[in-house]
Amino acid sequence: MKRDELGRSMIEMLGVLAIVGILSIGAISGFQKAMFKHRLQKTTEEYNMLFQDTLKYHKELLALRRGLKPGEGGHYRIAELLYNMGIVPAIWQRKGTVLYDRLNNQINPFIRKENNKLNFDIHITANDTSIFVCEAIYRDVFMQFSDNLYYVQTYRYDSDGAGKGAFQYFGNLYCNSTSRKCVRDMTLTDIRKMINRVRLS
Repeated sequence: MKRDELGRSMIEMLGVLAIVGILSIGAISGFQKAMFKHRLQKTTEEYNMLFQDTLKYHKELLALRRGLKPGEGGHYRIAELLYNMGIVPAIWQRKGTVLYDRLNNQINPFIRKENNKLNFDIHITANDTSIFVCEAIYRDVFMQFSDNLYYVQTYRYDSDGAGKGAFQYFGNLYCNSTSRKCVRDMTLTDIRKMINRVRLS
């Protein structure tokens, strides 16, 4: 085939475009995975920041909650308090008594009326990445706060409103070697087994 002076022939160019197209598809997939890992890392950092700052202002929150009316279950919903105090990560959203992290997982922060303990109910929507999110929150957040935790409970929340397959792990001050498993002792295998058992329950 006759070449023009500006470069490759038309057939050669089509070949190059096809290769670039194939490479681009692979690159997009790899880029999406890398972006998810980055967003997940940022999310766990934000949970750590939220928990650290909430613990720092625990006494103030207990005092402020006296001005709140108990909500469902007699608990004091504190999402608005945390938001107004500047404790909630800037990229997160607040809708009423609920927070949403950058991955759109739902967080319900509240104080139990009967024991003044701070609670964070985290609802992770089941999808292709939820296993990785749950794993990262256990490994990079809950295990890091094992000195401050009472317990962590993980279960599947179905559309019928029932929690199924609950597993509990306790913080350092409340766990033991028999009936109360310690968060600090969890391995990555333990976390993955627990998640799979919850999913299949």
